[in-house]
Amino acid sequence: MAFANHFSHRQTGATLVFSLVILSIVTLLGVSSMRNSNNALKMATSARDHAVAFQTAEAALAQAELAVLAANYGADDFICRDSTSTRCFNSTCTNGLCFNGDLANAMYRDDCKIAKPAATAEAWPIKSYWENNGASLPKVQVAKAGVDSSDESSGATIAVPYMVEFLCYVPRDKQLTSDENNRNGGVPLYRVTVRAQGSAGRAAVMLQSVFRAAG
Repeated sequence: MAFANHFSHRQTGATLVFSLVILSIVTLLGVSSMRNSNNALKMATSARDHAVAFQTAEAALAQAELAVLAANYGADDFICRDSTSTRCFNSTCTNGLCFNGDLANAMYRDDCKIAKPAATAEAWPIKSYWENNGASLPKVQVAKAGVDSSDESSGATIAVPYMVEFLCYVPRDKQLTSDENNRNGGVPLYRVTVRAQGSAGRAAVMLQSVFRAAG
């Protein structure tokens, strides 16, 4: 009888150990499932935020291009005769207007040659310009894009910073040959960069366009 009682205790102990193992496995599976769900949610939210940022940047870029054309910048702005002007293009990108060349001694517009500046001379990749939502840069007001009709941020107006680079003068028509008697017939070539953030600030998108002024 004592032997049977001892065997019963061993069975009870084995059952307890087995139950603890099963409980541990179920707990690990539950934790793993929760982690996978959280990761999937983060990925979905990031993807949604990126989509909002991209659509907002597209709208901002179109408006920034129109703002540049409407400003009708001219030679005085590019040569920067008046350094106090808010329309002055210079190497420090004051007011978001950038130009690293020198037209002060140029006799003709096409004395300005298009050339890719050194990477250290380009302003748009420098993070400090875009900090605090581009505090020192001009901005366009756009409606933040929503990915669906239920998006609470859809239609909200936000300020998107942009930067304008004067690259050089280019011919009004690429098909025209060079005319030595009309060497001032070029029009400005610009590069505009915008940076927009998603609704939750998890993603940021930068877009650029290069275009010439109508002339």
